[in-house]
Amino acid sequence: MESLSFKLKNPGDPYSFPPTLVLTDLINFGSEIQQHIAFYATLIYYSENDSLNFKLPRTNNIEDAKNVLEIAKRLVSDGSINVDGIDLDENLILRYVER
Repeated sequence: MESLSFKLKNPGDPYSFPPTLVLTDLINFGSEIQQHIAFYATLIYYSENDSLNFKLPRTNNIEDAKNVLEIAKRLVSDGSINVDGIDLDENLILRYVER
């Protein structure tokens, strides 16, 4: 069992043997990594947004969703999250946050 702080930055791979990330979506294969990135970006949005009144992104708010998407892009580009060879699915990230 690895720590949450380690797993947030190193999500793993649902297709390795043994799997290091749980396969959760049998319709959209490979979306687990994208969902993980969206979740991690949402946590960072929560911690960075108004330090006194922590707020999650508002539902159906494209501005908040775009802010989370920018955080996700930053996480992937600067290597804060170890997801080698993954192209960020911007539409999935936006849909994840908007709902």
